[in-house]
Amino acid sequence: MKIEHVTLYAGNLEKEKDFFCRYFGAKASALYHNPKTGFSSYFLAFEAGARLEIMHIDSAERQEPGKKRTGYDHLAFSLKSREEVEARTRRLSEDGDPVLSART
Repeated sequence: MKIEHVTLYAGNLEKEKDFFCRYFGAKASALYHNPKTGFSSYFLAFEAGARLEIMHIDSAERQEPGKKRTGYDHLAFSLKSREEVEARTRRLSEDGDPVLSART
């Protein structure tokens, strides 16, 4: 069995797409948008074959960061070395993205 893709809702679809493309080398599909429903999505393809769909719907409620809730907790990415992980983490931090936890 192969998981075809995983789907996540995003508060800011363009910002999320740019994040995964910039830091993880994802290639984004064309934007799908349904004006009747307010639904939009991108499929993001990664080098090793994994795909992630990020979606936005205008009527979705926003959750408070850090609030306990059901649903996905995180995504894990594998890089080739610890040095690559540390370099990517530094880049995220330097670009102003919060690094909530880093193993040393």
